[in-house]
Amino acid sequence: MQKRVIPLLFAAILLIGMMPTTSMAAKPEYTSENEPVYLGTETEYQTTFDTMFDQNDLRKVRVGFYSNNGELNAKYGLVNKYGNFVVHPIYDEIKLYAFNEDYNYNVEETILPLYFIDGYTQAVRDGKMGLLNIRGEEVIPCQYDFVSLPSEGMCRVFNDIPNSDYSYLGYWNLEQNTEVVKPNKYITLEKNFRIGDSYTGKKKPAGDYLAVHDFIEGYAMVFTEARNDVSDISYMATIIDKNGKEILGKSYFVYDYGDTYANYPQKGPYLSFQEPVTFKDRTFTKMDDSNWRKTLTFNTYSTGLVGPSGIIIKPTYTTGVNASPGEASHSIRPARFEINTKNKTIYTEKDYIPDKLYGTGYGVIDFNGKELIPFSLNDLRYSEKENAYSSGYTIYTSEYKKMNYDGGGVFFINGYNHAFKYTGNYNAVESYQPLEYYFVKSDCSYLNGSNKFN
Repeated sequence: MQKRVIPLLFAAILLIGMMPTTSMAAKPEYTSENEPVYLGTETEYQTTFDTMFDQNDLRKVRVGFYSNNGELNAKYGLVNKYGNFVVHPIYDEIKLYAFNEDYNYNVEETILPLYFIDGYTQAVRDGKMGLLNIRGEEVIPCQYDFVSLPSEGMCRVFNDIPNSDYSYLGYWNLEQNTEVVKPNKYITLEKNFRIGDSYTGKKKPAGDYLAVHDFIEGYAMVFTEARNDVSDISYMATIIDKNGKEILGKSYFVYDYGDTYANYPQKGPYLSFQEPVTFKDRTFTKMDDSNWRKTLTFNTYSTGLVGPSGIIIKPTYTTGVNASPGEASHSIRPARFEINTKNKTIYTEKDYIPDKLYGTGYGVIDFNGKELIPFSLNDLRYSEKENAYSSGYTIYTSEYKKMNYDGGGVFFINGYNHAFKYTGNYNAVESYQPLEYYFVKSDCSYLNGSNKFN
């Protein structure tokens, strides 16, 4: 008797259709070679079966046949638990390109397959990419070389430039269901698959923007020209809104656009930019060695801020003098701006002690250039959730009230930053210095952990 080969998908569908309505006995009963054999209870079977599908009750399947030359012609689709195709098998691939081998960030740990993030996934048909939703609708047609996942309802779309490392950048507005910027004008070197925090691997939280050219608070930075005379990551840039309108009136030079929220040059309708500056015959010494002395000329860039109304902060901010490992060379770099549109402030660097090596200062200014957090040698970290700054020695509230301590954490964890203060002199015999631990909230209220927990 010739046996019939049943594809796995349809075997699974067959199993569902023949699933008993009550718990099975442990001992199987054989009635026909075409009927399934149950080795457990219905609950056990259903639990195992459920893990084959994602959180939307969908599973990716490959359907294909061998051609005359033996090559497999396979296409991908998505089926639901009833064996119905939600996405017909017409795609070369259906997968989240956030898991590209160069950007292997796990969005969340799960035993279920993960095909969609926030209801969307990327799909390739006839060699071109588009975007699918969980209903199987091609919300962005497969006509681009790459399509990103949405940010604020906007998707970056790319078409490669022939014989070039660059791509043209455009945008698709999901709400308007239309391409608002054609990928034939703006350029970029990075398609940047990132969708999450590079340290935790989780989906990007509010305020953490890692994908270059994503929309941030209603606006996106785009590159109008590459400047390879400086470095591979220098461009002329401007800002567009969700209709594709340029809002700055012109393009500005950005020396190093970075890839994290901490030094990304754009937020909302504001852009930090650079202009060339020369520091001639700068003489500097070391902090702890005034006999060590150098005199150098530095050709670099200084940083400012521009918005829809024009230049807001003139480009006068740079770092102090820094050194390469081993102090083989020295440099002054343009300051990085961390823009906070909620309270119109900028965390920045400053040439704080010009005549000293490593004389960079860190502080916060408002959009008028007024110092809100005085510059010091202690670097700061901003927590958007707590709306507070911390340096490891000081915490500043949103009203810039401060609490000083002798050491501790830089980041808030679960709403608290840990800190300590010394309460006595160092005991050299016992190698011990008495101190008290504190758990400090963003308003500078605190719990004395040493007193509370002895």
